[in-house]
Parts: sequence; C-alpha cells; structure tokens
Amino acid sequence: MLKFIFFRKNGKPRSWLQSLLFGGDYRLRKFFYFFKIDDLKLFRAYFQPWYDGVLNNPYPLSDWVSARAAFIEGFDFSKTRSIVIISPEATYFVACYLKSLLETNPSVVVSISKQSPPDFDADLYFVICPQVFSVLPPPKKRIAVQMEQTVSQRWFTREYLGGLYNSLAVIEYSKVNIEYLSSLRFPMANLVHVPIRPIESPIYKSHVGRSKAYDVVFYGDDKVKRRQGFLNAIAQRFKLKVVNGLYGEDLWPILSSAKVVVNIHYYENALLETTRISECLSLGLRVVSEEGSDQGHYAGEFHGVMFTPINDVTAMIEAIQNQLDDTEPVSLRGRTPTSHNPLINGLSNIGIHLPS
Repeated sequence: MLKFIFFRKNGKPRSWLQSLLFGGDYRLRKFFYFFKIDDLKLFRAYFQPWYDGVLNNPYPLSDWVSARAAFIEGFDFSKTRSIVIISPEATYFVACYLKSLLETNPSVVVSISKQSPPDFDADLYFVICPQVFSVLPPPKKRIAVQMEQTVSQRWFTREYLGGLYNSLAVIEYSKVNIEYLSSLRFPMANLVHVPIRPIESPIYKSHVGRSKAYDVVFYGDDKVKRRQGFLNAIAQRFKLKVVNGLYGEDLWPILSSAKVVVNIHYYENALLETTRISECLSLGLRVVSEEGSDQGHYAGEFHGVMFTPINDVTAMIEAIQNQLDDTEPVSLRGRTPTSHNPLINGLSNIGIHLPS
C-alpha cells in the first residue's frame, strides 16, 4: 500500500515525491544531504534505478548530443539483424504499424515486447512512450517513439525530454508536436516524422466479415465529462458498447463486432487521434470522429471516416446514422503505399541506413 502511495506502477516516484526530494535539476535537495539520505538502503533500493536513468539522460546538457552525429556516421546500421519494439499495451497497434514498416528485409527479425527486457542484446530498440518504462535501452541502441499530445504539456518534463534528447533518434507522428518541440529548442536533427496510417495485414484479414453485435462501439476512458455527454446521447439512439482497459488482440474482436466506431476527444482542443482511426480502418470498420484541432493536416485522408465539428453531439448522431445506412465496404485507401516508407526513409535521411 505504501509503495502505491509513493510510486507509480512503472517504479517512478510520484510527482509530489519528486518535488519534495529533488530540485529542478533532479539533484537531491541539500536538506536531505544533511541527513545523508542518499546513503540509506531504502533510498538506493527504491530510487536508484529511476534516479540513474534521470542522471544518464540530462536535458538539455549532454555530451551524447555532440557525439551522436559522429556515432551515426561511423556505425554500420545496415548490419542490423534484430530489432525489438518495446510498447505499452495501449499502443500495441502503433507497434504493429512500426513492425510492418521495419519488415522490409527478410534478414531482419522484428519483435514486439510489452516490457523492457532484462538485458539489451538486440541490435536496435524502438521504445514507444519511453516515459512508461523505468529502465531504457542505452542511447546508442534506442530510438524513442513520442506519442503524447502537446496540447497537454504535463508529460513534457525535463526527465521525459531528457529521455528523448539522448536517444539515437525520435519518431514523432504529429506536425503540431514537432512545432512544439522546436519551440523548446529540441535538437531537430535526429527527429523523424512518421505519420500513423492504416495497414493491410493479418490484423485486417482475420477480423473482416465478423458478424455485427453492436451499432456503435466506443473504446477509451469513458469517465471524462465531455465524452459522457456524447455517449449518453448515442446510447439513447443506438445499441452502444463501451470498452475500457482492453488493447490489441483482446480488443479487435469487439471492435470488429461494431457497425460503427466513434472517436470522441479526451481534450476539447485535442489533435486528431490518428492511431485510433488507423486501427479501426485496418480492421475494415466505419468510423465517426470529431475533427481534430490539426484537421487541416489530414485533408483528403482517412477514407471511411466521417468527421463532425468539435462538441457537436447532434452532428455525430447524424453521421452515425449515415454510416449505418451506407452499405459500401470500407477500403484501405488511406494506408501508406509500400513504395513510400516514412520510417525507413526518414531514418535514412538522418544517416541511419537500416537494411531495406
């Protein structure tokens, strides 16, 4: 119980405890040095793994940043034979998407792991949402995949930015996020824009044609007040299924049993949830979504999706009915063409030439 009060599930101390013990530079406050708390076994046992990670990934001061360009220029990435994508359960589709982009050469084995391995003996690691994991691969083997929305800046702490800053490269899905990181004087030379798009894969083929048990499915946190307003109105008109806490292969059968999936923003000014939309389109599903604050970046994309104005419940109800009335099958025209691989090409542009 005490551990839950003081620490998150991933082993990181809670924000209030960090503020109590450490200053803005993550050095232990002088008050605690007086009591030599850094020598206590309790401190070393619970804080040391997280604390070592913070000190090894400083932001913005780091020798690695100046050494990174020379390392990339001198290292032969074409000899890469094993790649591991480390991903939380909630971003499993993103892991599948990256895996599909990385599997361009049969000599390269790409696997997905839900946790950091006990050792890092693979050639290269892609870490989705690196802030979730208490232990990260070394910078020379680590490519971070940034998935947070900068419309809420609570994740963008010095600790988190340090993990990104000191990675071999950073994958970013949103142009709006790139603009924000640029405003922080983030080193853009190692940042690669990889938009999330639908994929044609066994995911799609194994679930297409499943019988439909629900008119509408929503998946995500339904406790948010603005979402509850939408869901209550939808439930009055249609047979609605709300799903929370299921991801990936546990989630896909339920999504595939829906005639329509709705996407409702967590934040009123949220960016378009391209991950959720791409996941649904990859399953051949119809989608109704609120427009994102960055909607202009996606003009003409995501066929099979009907977009409605932000906060317009009535428009969403009408769009759901229109989707239910449409009998034409959903195509995958929005997926990334195999001839254009934004991940392989983007990494190549910064000098990381993976086997292709």
